[in-house]
Amino acid sequence: MLAEVPMNNSRKFPEQWPVWLHCGVVILTVAVAASIRVIGWPVLQTEIPWLLFVPGVMLVAWVGGLIPGLAATVLSALTVDYLLLEPLRSLGVHNYSQAVGYGLFLSTGILISLWVDHARAVQARLRETAHGLVLANEALREGEARLQAIVDGLNEGIVIADLEGHLVGWNRAALAMHQIAHDPIGPRSLEELESFYELSTLDGTVLPPEQWPLARVLRGERLQGWDLRIRRLDTDWERFFSYGGTLAYGEDGRPLIAVVTINDITERKHAEQALRRANEEWERTFDSVPDLIAILDVNYQVVRTNRAMAERLGVTPGATIGTPCYRCVHGAKQPPEGCPHALTLKDGKQHVAEVHEEHLGGHFLVSTTPLHDEQGRMIGSVHVARDITERKRSEERTRFLSEASSILASSLDYDETLQRVAELALPALADVCVIDLVEEDARVRRVTARASDPAQQALVDRLCTDGSSGPCPASISEVIASGKPVFVPEIDAAALAAAARTGRCLEILRQLSLCSFLAVPLVARGRVLGAFSLMMTTSGRRCCEDDLQIAQELGRRAALAIDNAQLYAGERKARAAAEEADRAKDQFVALVSHELRNPLNAIQAGVGLLQHLGTSDPRAARTLEIIGRNVKLQARLVNDLLDLSRIQREKLQFQHAPVEIARMVTAAVQASTSEASEAGLSLTSTVIPDLWVHGDFDRLQQVVMNLLSNAIKFTPSGGEIRVHVAQAGNRAQVIVEDTGIGIDLDQIDSLFEVFRQGEVGAQRKPGLGLGLALVKEIVERHGGHVYAESEGPGKGSRFIVDLPLVPSPGVRTPESETPAALPRTIGVLLIEDNPDTRALVADTLSLAGYDVQTAASGEDALKLLREQAHCCLAGQACHPGACSPSRRRPDIILCDIGLPGMDGFEFLRRARELPHMTEVPAFAVTGLGSEKDVRRGQESGFVCHFVKPVDIHAIDARIREWVTAKGDAE
Repeated sequence: MLAEVPMNNSRKFPEQWPVWLHCGVVILTVAVAASIRVIGWPVLQTEIPWLLFVPGVMLVAWVGGLIPGLAATVLSALTVDYLLLEPLRSLGVHNYSQAVGYGLFLSTGILISLWVDHARAVQARLRETAHGLVLANEALREGEARLQAIVDGLNEGIVIADLEGHLVGWNRAALAMHQIAHDPIGPRSLEELESFYELSTLDGTVLPPEQWPLARVLRGERLQGWDLRIRRLDTDWERFFSYGGTLAYGEDGRPLIAVVTINDITERKHAEQALRRANEEWERTFDSVPDLIAILDVNYQVVRTNRAMAERLGVTPGATIGTPCYRCVHGAKQPPEGCPHALTLKDGKQHVAEVHEEHLGGHFLVSTTPLHDEQGRMIGSVHVARDITERKRSEERTRFLSEASSILASSLDYDETLQRVAELALPALADVCVIDLVEEDARVRRVTARASDPAQQALVDRLCTDGSSGPCPASISEVIASGKPVFVPEIDAAALAAAARTGRCLEILRQLSLCSFLAVPLVARGRVLGAFSLMMTTSGRRCCEDDLQIAQELGRRAALAIDNAQLYAGERKARAAAEEADRAKDQFVALVSHELRNPLNAIQAGVGLLQHLGTSDPRAARTLEIIGRNVKLQARLVNDLLDLSRIQREKLQFQHAPVEIARMVTAAVQASTSEASEAGLSLTSTVIPDLWVHGDFDRLQQVVMNLLSNAIKFTPSGGEIRVHVAQAGNRAQVIVEDTGIGIDLDQIDSLFEVFRQGEVGAQRKPGLGLGLALVKEIVERHGGHVYAESEGPGKGSRFIVDLPLVPSPGVRTPESETPAALPRTIGVLLIEDNPDTRALVADTLSLAGYDVQTAASGEDALKLLREQAHCCLAGQACHPGACSPSRRRPDIILCDIGLPGMDGFEFLRRARELPHMTEVPAFAVTGLGSEKDVRRGQESGFVCHFVKPVDIHAIDARIREWVTAKGDAE
C-alpha cells in the first residue's frame, strides 16, 4: 500500500548522475571559467589568474561531489598554467610565486571540495530524513483513512470518548442509528446527548445519565450485550440498542479513551415481541379450540394437551404430561385396537376415523397427523378429536325424519302410514308411541299405540281398552284442546297417580314403569288434527328437549301429510262431482244440439225439396225463401251458442295448419254473398295473395262470416260492405267495413261481450249477441286480437282482425272448382232415425240424381247390407243392373250418429266387417258437432262430418268430389 502513495520530489539528484555527465560538467565549468578569463585577458593579463576558477571548483564540487571537485581543481590548475601563466602555452612551475599559487589553489580546491562534499552529505541526510517523514505522514493518513473506512463500514455503531467524557469520534453507523447522519461530527459531549435522548430498560425504567453506557464505561466497567430502549425527546422516534464498551489502554497500562459499541436490535426486539405475542396467541388459540387436542410422542406419552382436552378429562392442563394416552384418554392399559396414533406411527400418514369413546362420553371425529423434527424424523403425532355427538344425533334425527317423511309420502291412507311412523319411532325416540286423531264429529280416535317391548304391548293394549283413552289421557286431551305440547321429563309417584283415572290404570302404569312423557299436537293450517305422544318406560331413558323438538317436527310433518290426504280425498270427491257435472253438461249440450238440429234439418230439407220442385205461386216462393233464411239464422244461433260454450269450457279444439288469408277471406265472402244480395247490399272484397297465418281454416272463416253477418244485419238496404286484407309489418289485418248504423263510442268497449246486442232506432235486431263474442275468443286463440272502430252513429263501422303472419309454406291451395258431373248413378245409403228428415233428405238426393236407400236404425241398415252381401259374391260385379236396386251395394253411406240403440259409430264398425263394405266411404250427418264427436268420427272411419241442419248442396258437392277423386285414382 505504501508504494501507491505519491512522492513530493521525484527528480534525480546529482550524485545519481552517470560518470560521463560528471566529466562533462567538470570540463564545461573549467571551459567557461577559462573562456571568461581569456576574454578578460586584455585587462587582467596575468593578474589573479585563479580567481574565476575557484567558484567553478565550488560549483562542480556542489553539483558533482568530491571527485568532480578534485578533478575540476586539477583541470583548472592545468588550464591556468597552460593559458594564463608565463610562459603561455606551456606546462610547469617556473617561479616561486607560481608554486605558491599552485599550492594555494590546489589546497583551496581540495578544501572546498571536501567542505562542499560534507555539506552535500549533510543535505542528503536531511533530505532523506524529510522524505522519510513525508512517507510516514502519508502512511499515517492512509492508515487513518483505512481505519475510518473500516469503522464506517461496520454495521455496529462505535462512539469514542476521552477520559473527560468528551466525544471524539462517531462512525457512520452510530450517527445513522441516532438519526444524526446529517452531522458528520456528531454530538461532542454526554451533556449534549442528554438534551436529545432518553434511555430506559426494557421494562420501562428510565436511566439517569450517570447510568448510561458511556458513563459506566468511563467508571471502568466493561459492558457487553446491555439491551436498552432509546427514544428522542423531540420526536416519537424510538429504537432498541444493545450496548457494549470498554476502556482502551496504552503501553504503560494507563487508560487512553473509552469505546462504546452499539448494535441496533430493534428489528430483533420487534421480532421477539411478535414471536412472544404469536406464542401467546398460539397458546390462547390452542387452549380456546373446542376440539380436544393432545400432542403425543412415539411412546404414546402425552406431551401437551389443550384446555378442552384437560377439562374433558377432568384434570388440569399439565396433569397428563408424561402419562400414556391410552391410560388417561381411553382408560385402558394398552393402546386400543385401531388406535389412529398407532397407525400414524406405523406408516407415517395422517389417519382419520369416527370413534365412540365411552371414557370421554360421546362420538368423536379423530385425526392424527405425524409430527417431525428438523431432521425429518417422526417424533410423535398431533391428536385432534372433534366432538360430533350432536352431529350424530342430528344425523340420526335427520335420517329418522327423512324416513318418516318417506313413509308419510308413500300413501294417502294416513291410518296405515301413521302406524308405520309409530313403529319407526320405536325404540329410537321412545319406548311407547301413541297417535290420536280428531274425527269430523270432534271425537278422538286412537290410530295406534305401539310399544317397543313386545312384553309391554299387552299392557299398552289393556290400558287403551280399559275404560280410558290411553296413557295419560288428561295430558293428551290437554294437547288437543290447547294445541300446545306437554312435556314431563320426570314422572314421580304423585304425577303417575294423577295421570290414572282408575286404580287399575294406575296399576298398569306402574307395571309399565312410566317415567317420562311428552305429547305434541298435530297442527295443519291452524287446525288441531290430533296428538303424537311418546313415553319412556323400562329403558330408563328420559325425554329431553331434543326428543321434544323431533316430536314437534315429526308431528308437523305428520299433520301436513294427514291434511294433504284429507284435502286430496276432498278434492277427489269435488273433482268427481265436477267431472260428473261436466259429463252431464256435455250430455245435455249434445242432447240439446241433437234435438235442436234435427227439426231444423227436416225443415231445411223440406225447403230445399220444395224449391227444387218449384211453384208457380210467388207467395209460396216468398214463403219458402223466408223459411229458408230463418232456418239458416236459427242454425247459426245454435252453432254459435254451442261453440261459445265449448270455448269457455275449453272443449273446442282447433286444427292448426298454414292458412292463406286470401283463400280464407274469399271463401267467407262467397258464402255470405247470397245473404248480402238478399238484404240489398253490395259486398266487395280485396285480398293480397300469399299471406299466411297458422290456424284453423274453418274457424277463421267463421270469424269473417260472423263479422259479415253482423255487417249485413246492421247495414240498411242499399248500403255497402267492403272486405280487404292489409299487411302491417309481420302481421296481417282482415278489415270488414260497412256503411251501416255505426256504433256509439261508449259501446265500443263492450261490443265483444257475451249477449251484447246492438239496436237500430231502439229496435233490437234478431240474434243472441254471441257472434262478436265468439269472434273475439277464436281470434285470441290464434294469437291475435280484434277491435272495432266507428266515427259515431250513422257513419258506419269498421272491424279489424289482427293476426300474426308466418312464412309461406311454398304450396298454393288450388281454388275450389265446380263439382264435376257424376259418371253414373251413385247409390246412397241414408240412415236417419227421424222419419221427416229421412224422407225429405232422401227425396232431395233422389231429385239430384242419386239412388237412395234408407234405414231408420243401425240394426236395419246392417240387415240391409247383409242382404246385399249375397248379391256381391266373389266373381260377380257390383254395378247398376247386376242386382235389384234394393239389394245393390251403396257407393256412399250417410249416417246419423245419435241413433237409437246402436249408434252410428258402432254401426260403421260392424259394417266394415262385411267384405263388400270395407272400402265404401261413410259421411256423418248428425246433430252432434263437438270436437270430441268429430274426432271420434274420424277415428271410427267417417271421412266427412256434416252438422245438422245440413245443406244438401254441400253433401252433393262433397260426394261429387269423392267420386271424381276415386275415378282419377282408378
